[in-house]
Amino acid sequence: MSFEIAYVVPSGKTAPDVARMEMVTSKLPHTTRDEEPQDCEWGYEYLNPETGVTCSFRYAAPAPVGFAAGRPRESGLRASLPLMCPTFIGREALPVVEQLGRALNLGALLPSGDYVEDCDAGRLQVIWTESNRMTTERLGIGTGRLPPYFSRERLDEMWRYMSARRLLETRYSAKGIYVPRVILIQNKLDRKQTFMAAMWAEMGPAVFPEVDAFVIGKPIKTLLGLVNTGEFIPVVVRAETVMKHVEPRLRQVDRPIAHRILEDAGPVQGPILKSMNDVLTPPFRNFETLGVEEVVDSRV
Repeated sequence: MSFEIAYVVPSGKTAPDVARMEMVTSKLPHTTRDEEPQDCEWGYEYLNPETGVTCSFRYAAPAPVGFAAGRPRESGLRASLPLMCPTFIGREALPVVEQLGRALNLGALLPSGDYVEDCDAGRLQVIWTESNRMTTERLGIGTGRLPPYFSRERLDEMWRYMSARRLLETRYSAKGIYVPRVILIQNKLDRKQTFMAAMWAEMGPAVFPEVDAFVIGKPIKTLLGLVNTGEFIPVVVRAETVMKHVEPRLRQVDRPIAHRILEDAGPVQGPILKSMNDVLTPPFRNFETLGVEEVVDSRV
């Protein structure tokens, strides 16, 4: 399911030529050309590799039909955003939609028939968010087959962290402090088990985002369980098992976003491994990673 936005030429203005539309679209951030576009002359995909946010831009020559005087007319360029997905997707993608519209002096015509002058991202956000909520509600009531739910506050926090992760890496890489990605995972054997998780395989100095679980390398022992073999298996460990040892040693930092760092991991490694032996730690291979478009933040 998608939310289609048609870029339109305001009344009294001249449409930009096709070559200019493609050139401006190609210069948008995180955008690559679709080499095999479907049902259009050319297309570009926006994909932020850090946040996972996507949207697409397509051009197909508009039909040569008449248009009402004083009304905007189609340019042939369209933007498409996903529906039934977290709200932060619109907050990131719609400013990009606005950026393209303003660069080309185009307005936006929405599926509802509403016309948004200058592709104003604020107005588009309100309309898209309501459409996203209604689509999620309609599917939930109609079929009961909703994607996994995470609260809006937590997904927004994840989005802000992932948006700043590269800046954090630049700040800490020389200090040997690991900046993990936050991922969404679901148990293949129990679909109700979904977690926001951070990779912390080597248990070294790291930034600690707010998550439900950590993926940690658990030492593999001999059959008698006496000697470590020197090999590790990634397992999923609940956050409370880890944080009871780590939290007292975290340092709060305010910029570029508020975050916490563990600068000396040595004292916590042994206690964490000991605690892991007392709880169920399912192997990471039992889980699959979910894309951000595969979850929702509207509860039905």
